[in-house]
Amino acid sequence: MKNNFRLNFIVLLLALPFILGGCGNDDDLPVARMTITERGGVQNDGNLYVENGDSICIDRISIIKDESTPTAMITACEYYWDWYYVGPAFGPDFARKFYVYNQPAGRHWLSIRMLVAAKGYSLATYVSQIPVIVQASGEDGVKPDGTDLFSHPVMSHYEGDVPLDSH
Repeated sequence: MKNNFRLNFIVLLLALPFILGGCGNDDDLPVARMTITERGGVQNDGNLYVENGDSICIDRISIIKDESTPTAMITACEYYWDWYYVGPAFGPDFARKFYVYNQPAGRHWLSIRMLVAAKGYSLATYVSQIPVIVQASGEDGVKPDGTDLFSHPVMSHYEGDVPLDSH
């Protein structure tokens, strides 16, 4: 009986630094800017236009390094189409290809949820919402207007999990 008490006490003492170590300041989130490189579709008036039957390819997602968060990095990336989970992307580029087949014409949302880590900061979840306009096959094409939708995408950071089905 005495040995069980000693063993439990020793285990508790060993676990104490891990239990108390989580009491830091969790409000300090990394502020990072991202760039998303894509192919497919036409960028115009803040939307990405794609014809039904074509594809969109996200070639690379990367963090623009600056002085405030020089060690920031993306650790995980998940894709959603109209708030339905599509799947994760692995590798250093977090690339993913989307085939747009049998989608109703109109506005859709390509959402990318990224987990960002930086030394000295809490983990942060960044969400990028890309408006995609699906056009029927054979419809008059949209001409690019010269704006680059993905050069400085609007990114938001949140603590913890972000419900993407709230729209």
